[in-house]
Amino acid sequence: MKGSKRAKRSSWQQFIPVFLFLVTGIVCGLVMIRYIEDIVAQQMPLWEEIIFIAVLFVLMLIALLIQVAGTGGQCLMSPPDLIDGKIPVVLYNLGGSLMNIISAAIFALLYAVFYNTTFFSAEMILLAVIGVGFAVVNGVPMRMGMVDNDGHNALALSKDKEALQSFWVQMKISEQTTKGVRLKTMPKA
Repeated sequence: MKGSKRAKRSSWQQFIPVFLFLVTGIVCGLVMIRYIEDIVAQQMPLWEEIIFIAVLFVLMLIALLIQVAGTGGQCLMSPPDLIDGKIPVVLYNLGGSLMNIISAAIFALLYAVFYNTTFFSAEMILLAVIGVGFAVVNGVPMRMGMVDNDGHNALALSKDKEALQSFWVQMKISEQTTKGVRLKTMPKA
């Protein structure tokens, strides 16, 4: 009985990120529509309107790439040494979400300051919206199918000393392999 409840909870939880990305996309779409309405109201030639719309889509794609920082997943960093069996695992795992929130606030401020500059203000508000969307999807603890997000990892690792030790070892192995050290020559610890 307990397993079926967990399976049901897990099955609906996989739709939360989809819903959050959908909401982020809708808000970005509404932002773009607002700018498109402005350009249509100016009664420019059709070819200029088409170029304007294409530029808006390119700006949205650039905003996505900036807020993801190119990896689309966990940024592997060398962890500090364990002190009393602990490392700052919450900050380690939520650093990306924190940066999404900080950058979204900066972009929202830039949007407010440069509200009347069409393409720049559009890019700033898209960056802010996408930053908040990514911060929520990655920072609020949830399981997405078979994959845990950063918030879930931070929560789980902060509660389980063995998992934290294993995580630390994984990150140390990753650090050593990036330095060219072969697995068989690494210390067993």
